Amino acid sequence: VQLNEKQLDDVFEIGPNGPVIYRDFEEWRTHSRLFEGMVTYLNSSRNLQDVVDPEQVATVAAERGLFRLLGVPALAGRTFSEDDPLDVVVVSYEFWRRHFGGEWSAIGRRITLDGRPFTLIGVMPVGFQFPYRSPSTELWVPWDAPADLRTRPNGRLDAVLARLKPGAALEAA
Repeated sequence: VQLNEKQLDDVFEIGPNGPVIYRDFEEWRTHSRLFEGMVTYLNSSRNLQDVVDPEQVATVAAERGLFRLLGVPALAGRTFSEDDPLDVVVVSYEFWRRHFGGEWSAIGRRITLDGRPFTLIGVMPVGFQFPYRSPSTELWVPWDAPADLRTRPNGRLDAVLARLKPGAALEAA
């Protein structure tokens, strides 16, 4: 499920699909009995370099538990592990075919995004898409909430995804 919150006392009207306050996210993740897991992520784009025609690619920066929460393994290589550095990347099947010709040897190769090198660690299966409403995402990179976001009273996240525990909806009702 996608989690959102609306602060009734917000000076700026954000709406029902607005961002989540980081401290609320941490509280939900720590104390909620309804969810098996919860991650935060943000949509962005990065400049892909080291290719014949540099291009902007749709990217998701997410906490390392994203693919585990979704329950989707990589087609080739692997998805994020908890100890991965921030300079690894998982790519879509379409990106892998277009830029690496579908070669299995692409795993371990480097690509440059916004001037920084990233190591390709995995390729997602044909048709995999996350977020689901954004059919063009081609790259996923790990993300850690910056310290200033975690310490600001109203520091906001872009998006929060959670997996309900089996039977949790019935318990909440």
